[in-house]
Amino acid sequence: MNVRFFLVFLLLGLPIVGFVPTGTSKRDDLTQQLTSIYEKSDFPGFAVTVVRKNKVDYQQAFGFANISQNIAYTNQTTQPIASVSKLFVGLALMKTVEMGLLSLDTEINTVLPFKVINPNQPNEPIRVRHLVTHTSGILDNESVSRRLYSILPGELLTTKEAKRMQHELKARTNGEMIPLNELMVAYLTVGGSLYSPANYGKAAPGNAYAYSNMATSLAAYLVEQAAGKSFPEFTKTEIFDPIGLKNTAWAVGRSAQPQAATLYWMKGKPLPHYVHSSYPDGMLTTSNEDLGIFLQAMMRGFSGESGILTKEGFRTLFARQFLEMPAQMNPKEDNYGVFWVWFKNGRVGHTGGGLGVATLLAFYPEKQTGIVFMTNLELEYSGNLKKLSEQFQQIVNALKAYEQFEN
Repeated sequence: MNVRFFLVFLLLGLPIVGFVPTGTSKRDDLTQQLTSIYEKSDFPGFAVTVVRKNKVDYQQAFGFANISQNIAYTNQTTQPIASVSKLFVGLALMKTVEMGLLSLDTEINTVLPFKVINPNQPNEPIRVRHLVTHTSGILDNESVSRRLYSILPGELLTTKEAKRMQHELKARTNGEMIPLNELMVAYLTVGGSLYSPANYGKAAPGNAYAYSNMATSLAAYLVEQAAGKSFPEFTKTEIFDPIGLKNTAWAVGRSAQPQAATLYWMKGKPLPHYVHSSYPDGMLTTSNEDLGIFLQAMMRGFSGESGILTKEGFRTLFARQFLEMPAQMNPKEDNYGVFWVWFKNGRVGHTGGGLGVATLLAFYPEKQTGIVFMTNLELEYSGNLKKLSEQFQQIVNALKAYEQFEN
């Protein structure tokens, strides 16, 4: 099962059970319940945030960032957040829109220094709007994506998990990344070393939904081209610093953050530290504390306050882009903003799942409540998925129920 859709299922499809106030404070009740869940779980560590009316109401971490070294997982612990990273790509795109450098209707080939042409639809232009709604026709070729992992130098390569990465994912061991511009050329243009007609779908842009990590990285590269600076530099100066995200950065090399978590394929089975060349689609490293700050800023923007964007910019960021739902849309999803997913239960946000990580960030606009969850564990490990799904269900149920109680 795809991790992304597994998390969507859990976020949306569960009954609200299990949160029972005891007479102590509701925050203490939730801490006790999550502590109990953790002690019986297979999670190395995890952290959660609940935001009410644009303020952090609850924020707590449980377990370990590194089990063998007895390092606690804290609200400042950093780790990759998988596809929740896409929300930051969407925000960066909207910054370039507000700078007058792009629009959602811009044809990407008017910005790129090379041409991206779907061989199945050579006369149909791909626009920025298609990238942010996963309707561009650019597909993820999993055989290519696996080969873009690279284990960092100095990591132990003889563990079972390191060997799995090398053999199953074909991960390299030199820690090197293909520069973003070279990756896009290699994957998207005829004659490129990673090019295949299978990298593109059959439908014209805008007509069919196909979740695409590569299209997300192309969106980030458009930001680079439009702004004239690297994507990590642009996001730091235009997003991270202004919002006040002190422990947030793109994983493009060995982390300099002393709080970085060890990632696990399963509890007690640590993964070597790694990078991935298509980093904008899922390799943002951040903390529970920073995600809480980010969620507050986005909820304020949705509510009509200006901030990192103007009021109009926020309206565009969250505005439903589909007048008619495209073919093959995930039935749990109601619509798309600029990488923000509208779910059918009324939440807007994103889920994430990847190698050694699982995350979600979502809020109810009408209720003005939102949640963050992040863990340093691979949920899709085939031998443990059922048990982990039950444990994750308990955590999400507790958070959803806590949201409903008034202080």
